[in-house]
Amino acid sequence: MFYNCTSLTAITVSSDNEKYISVDGVLFNKYETELICYPGGKTDISYKIPDSVTTIGNFAFHFCTSLTSVIIPESATSISSYTFYNCTSLTSIAIPDSVTSIGSGAFDSCTSLTSIAIPDSITSIGTYAFYFCTSLTSVIIPESATSTGDSAFNICKSLTDVYYGGTEDDWNNITIDSTNTYLTNANIHYETTSDDYEITSQTVTCTEDGSTVYTCTTCGDTYTEVIEATGHSYTSVVTAPTCTEQGYATYTCSDCGNSYIDDYTNATGHTYDSGVITTAPTCTTAGVKTYTCSVCGATKTETISTSGHIVGSAQTENLVPATQSENGSYNLVTYRRYAARR
Repeated sequence: MFYNCTSLTAITVSSDNEKYISVDGVLFNKYETELICYPGGKTDISYKIPDSVTTIGNFAFHFCTSLTSVIIPESATSISSYTFYNCTSLTSIAIPDSVTSIGSGAFDSCTSLTSIAIPDSITSIGTYAFYFCTSLTSVIIPESATSTGDSAFNICKSLTDVYYGGTEDDWNNITIDSTNTYLTNANIHYETTSDDYEITSQTVTCTEDGSTVYTCTTCGDTYTEVIEATGHSYTSVVTAPTCTEQGYATYTCSDCGNSYIDDYTNATGHTYDSGVITTAPTCTTAGVKTYTCSVCGATKTETISTSGHIVGSAQTENLVPATQSENGSYNLVTYRRYAARR
């Protein structure tokens, strides 16, 4: 229907038509469950198929050369034959898991399509399904696929990588037509397990979330996991209190060096000995007694009162010490107590 009508920009249907309707110039069946024809001359670059559609009809988008992307809804179950034939500007299309069949030539001559992911719901890839997709570089094929039809990937000259959802043995059991040499000559990447991945980079801090990058040792595929901040890992060093200073604990993170001080203890105070007389008192001059802390060596002093003169005994006063060349001298004074006269 409307084959190769590349100048057709819209399709209009009478409101009393019992079989068809038109929505924005696009032709559907009356119940809007099948998209029948998208006009080849419509200039929009993208189109979202309505959620009511279950079937995309034969040649529905053929020669729609302006479209670069089409969104297929989860309601769709089949892509019919030559649905997107010669959509030469189509660069991306996602096939949902609801689709169970891809018809012959469905994407034939989509020369700008660079990658395609075939969902797990597909078991067979139709003949000429991706024929002459000359820009196609990679394709994902599910483990569920059991066969690829005649020339399904023929003339896909740029195809370099095939990502297969099963093992190598599973791949070897798929029936692949001999015309699909571009498919079989590509690099086949088989399903990997966690054992095939190793950590190639990791960034995380005590306070900031980071990530770990895992790389497959077989095919080079990578994926990234977010890592929550690790939190600080503190070790403590205790500083004991002294006679005059508080004690405390210093906590330092072994990963980033962050630190803080906590757990204070009171100063112990001095532990003084019983003291020694460092300056003896005289009759007229006070003495000094010195006390020493047995812990830190700090000292304190206290004054010893003068002894005062002793009545009736001779006391030496005005002492001048002798030197090597001169005699010394002193006054010898005797103090007496006299009774008062009457």
